[in-house]
Amino acid sequence: MNIAWMTENTAPVGKRTVASGLIIGFANIYAVYASQIYQPWDAPRYHVGNYIILTFLGVTLFLWLGQKNIYIYLNKTRAAIWKGYSEDDKAHYNANTKHQGSERLDFTFKT
Repeated sequence: MNIAWMTENTAPVGKRTVASGLIIGFANIYAVYASQIYQPWDAPRYHVGNYIILTFLGVTLFLWLGQKNIYIYLNKTRAAIWKGYSEDDKAHYNANTKHQGSERLDFTFKT
């Protein structure tokens, strides 16, 4: 789900490719140390391992909510700027802008 959300909100293709590679790479790195969380000495209830997983969950939730709020803020800011443009200004922007993908004023992040 994280990869799908990230690819929907990353444009152009070059940025999307790098971001996909990074997220998949970090997921694979996580698998290396995740196998070390639940240790035999912590059996049978695995208190330490469960606390580590809950900490990861909390940090992930915090980062996800932060990213979602950033996307909402950017959508509102861009919508206000775009709404302030006249039809001529919008046409001029579309014809002459150097912005691509998620840098464009008319791009909307999926939240």
